[in-house]
Amino acid sequence: NASFSENGILQSISIGEAVFATGGGHLWEAEFLADTGASTPKMLSVAASNATSFAKRESDSEIVLSWRGIPLGGETDALDATVIVAKNADGSQTWSLRFANRSPRCKLQRTCFPMLRRVTRDGEGDALLPWKDYGARLFRKRKAQPRKVFAHYLGYAPPVAAFFLGDTGLYFAAEDPEARQKCLVEGQRGAILTAPNGQLTAHGIIV
Repeated sequence: NASFSENGILQSISIGEAVFATGGGHLWEAEFLADTGASTPKMLSVAASNATSFAKRESDSEIVLSWRGIPLGGETDALDATVIVAKNADGSQTWSLRFANRSPRCKLQRTCFPMLRRVTRDGEGDALLPWKDYGARLFRKRKAQPRKVFAHYLGYAPPVAAFFLGDTGLYFAAEDPEARQKCLVEGQRGAILTAPNGQLTAHGIIV
């Protein structure tokens, strides 16, 4: 079960007695290309912390986190973001991120979601991470790297990863019907699934 604070900070993900992702922090970041009239568009970075308001709604079937009034390049109230954590009947959860972009000149370029910090403490758990030739490699008692890009996936190939505490695992898989480029990044801030050139509307299945 995922636990969020009243301002949208992920506090932890609990599976039985195992507790993952205890590093806090906001769930997403995004980059937009802004048409400024110059020969080269300007890249704008936004995050959940830029929102002017936040709301959380939780039911038996889902958790809905909403950020409103995010500015883009001088345009106030240009962007809204919504994260839905759907609780599936089989015990898994489907996490999705959607944007409502009201800017006529800013285009979504890349999303980083979900951003999970301290998935496991350094040296505490094992990790099964993407490796060469669309395979995977098991790292025992792994410590986070300053920045490590494990795999770039084109098309429908999903980034799949798992983190283990004892016999309990936290599993990731990216669902992408529109076959965009994706990658898994792991570093001091934790694990990030990124999607260049547009958002994933159904992104990150966590069991």
